[in-house]
Amino acid sequence: MKQFVRSSVIALVLFLGSSAATAQTCTPAQVIQCNQTFANTLIIANEWNRASGGTSSFVNDSFTEFILIQPLSVSTMNEMAFGDSDTNRATKNSIVHFQNMGGLLTGTGLTFFPVGTVIVVAGSNSSPTQDLSYDPVNGDWNIVISTSNSTYMNIVSNTGVIENKDTVWVDRRTNPNYSNTNVSEEGFGLVFGSPAANSGIGISATVVGVGTPGNGKCISLISTLDCACVSSSWDNQVQEPCSPGTCNGGFNSAYCSGLQQDPLLANVIAMSATGKPGGRITVSWETDFEEDNAGFHVYRVLYGEEKSLNNGDDLGQRLTPYLIPAEGSEFSGAVYEFVTDDVLIREGQYGYWLEDVDIHGVRTLHGPILSTFSAQSLDTTAVENWSGYN
Repeated sequence: MKQFVRSSVIALVLFLGSSAATAQTCTPAQVIQCNQTFANTLIIANEWNRASGGTSSFVNDSFTEFILIQPLSVSTMNEMAFGDSDTNRATKNSIVHFQNMGGLLTGTGLTFFPVGTVIVVAGSNSSPTQDLSYDPVNGDWNIVISTSNSTYMNIVSNTGVIENKDTVWVDRRTNPNYSNTNVSEEGFGLVFGSPAANSGIGISATVVGVGTPGNGKCISLISTLDCACVSSSWDNQVQEPCSPGTCNGGFNSAYCSGLQQDPLLANVIAMSATGKPGGRITVSWETDFEEDNAGFHVYRVLYGEEKSLNNGDDLGQRLTPYLIPAEGSEFSGAVYEFVTDDVLIREGQYGYWLEDVDIHGVRTLHGPILSTFSAQSLDTTAVENWSGYN
């Protein structure tokens, strides 16, 4: 199942356009690759610290900054785990589980952790000071938790020592593909030290290979997520104290700021594209509530031949002849369905975009749903769904 990336994330990535991709040393083809790579990813490690002083313990001496790229329910947050690997990067070594995370929402008015939430997990001997205050509605998006805090951290294994070859990972341990030797498609990992293509944990498509950081240095993402699968989008020699909880400057800071939008605004929680007999496509979507929403447009783009990036003129063909009127309100959502009038003929990978337009004319993009059409599938295209609030 393809997970839903919140609209504010998409809007920022698309606004950057091709010039940002060039500045981030990321090509249009790599942008598409990264979006596909992280389509199901729930959370990434935005920065990780290799403590000074030579050999150090992953749990005790380092810190890891995570950032949510999907809205997560309390139950899903409690299913997340993180750690490092053995020297051969073949198996997970130190393993720590999140637990009782709902306690951090007390007093916020929220029942989930919104996109853009930053969680710094600090080793008991590392520099970030624990800070459990959290109130995204009023602008406080950062949480700092010490690994010694047994309320929220369950240390299952503390045998990991940071060495020249290692993998730092975060994953959903209830995913069927989660194992001691793999990071699932909902997880994320940084493998460093001249990583081999098939080095155990590194087999996963959601693991990025980067250079080895020196002692007292951090690996920091310096791009947006749409370039994060490219090694050059990571700086592996950032000097301590690095920037735990404040993102990493440049494109990354703009990316983080774009994620951290009002978590109470209207949201599309599900979207799908389904083939119909004769080559027509049904695009369906659902909202949970719609504050000041006027309606929707649906777009389609054929990647590779027509367009590469996905903003403005690069949206391809608008399929809706007029704005589909909004049916939801600030208190309730609605279910929508749009059937294309034309029939697909050209083979290739298509992306379907949903655009909502509010009463002030502000436009926000959701998507894309990616679907491959071939001569062997004239009646039905591949179905890929998104669902929010995992």
